[in-house]
Amino acid sequence: MALGVMLGATFGMNEQTMLFLAIAISVTALPVTIRILKDLEVLETETSSRIISAAMITDISLLFAMAIVVAAPVDGRGSEKAFVLCAGFIMFFILVFLVSHYVIPQLYKLLIRLRTGEAAFAIAIGFAMAFAIFASFVGLPDFVGAFIAGMMLRETGSKLKVWAHVEDILSGITLGFLAPIFFVLIGFSVDFGTLFLTTPNAIILFTLILLIATLGKVFGSLIFARLAGVKKNESHAIGFMMMGKGVMELVFAKIALESELISTDIFSALVLMAFISTSLAPILFKHYFNKAVLSNEIVKAPKIEEPVFDIDR
Repeated sequence: MALGVMLGATFGMNEQTMLFLAIAISVTALPVTIRILKDLEVLETETSSRIISAAMITDISLLFAMAIVVAAPVDGRGSEKAFVLCAGFIMFFILVFLVSHYVIPQLYKLLIRLRTGEAAFAIAIGFAMAFAIFASFVGLPDFVGAFIAGMMLRETGSKLKVWAHVEDILSGITLGFLAPIFFVLIGFSVDFGTLFLTTPNAIILFTLILLIATLGKVFGSLIFARLAGVKKNESHAIGFMMMGKGVMELVFAKIALESELISTDIFSALVLMAFISTSLAPILFKHYFNKAVLSNEIVKAPKIEEPVFDIDR
């Protein structure tokens, strides 16, 4: 983020644009990261737990920061709006804490009694919509509420057979239908000509955004991993997985473009940066993770099939 602020100041951006750029290049795409770790069959390792925990804290903090930047007016009342937003943010996460401890376990029991996949599907959609509405009510982007709701439900229902079925259905709808539409809409807003066919400054800006978003994130992660006692290859694996941007960064960029916080050239640079960083992250992570396993820095536990509770039980 510090490097992003410096970059924005160097190119003479206004405060809101500069702060947004710093936030956007600091994101780690949590949903994409979890999916990659799952596909690589390393999700149950301690390394993955470290990455997911760090990514979750990072993204929640940056979501809050982005909400303040987007909501900040130009009429001098920024501090008042920021205070209201802080209060709403605190209210939201107090509700999240209470729901995760008292409501979600009761939903789990209810699903066992209902014994139908349709009920689980309806509860998942309704729950996500309710949290999206509440997040919007307190001043946060609505997708924050839906994202947090999905994380709570996923954790609670991970061993429920009907929930695994519902997760497959939702994954098919989102990845097979909604996600492609989102990426097409993103594509309509991208103009790579502004990067490569206009001024040299645009190319320089893109190059610096890419370097800061990737190398800045990698070194920022692995340095502190090393200071925390994590060994060399595992620290590199953590750093490279943390640099992936993916969907979260694209959502941030789309909101900023619609709010006129950034221009088309910056938006295009962020989209291309997200594509490159997300493509490189799993390749470099796997290389250093395997090196860590071979050097006994990481001990991969044997794959154990966890029991899946039948809905009829």
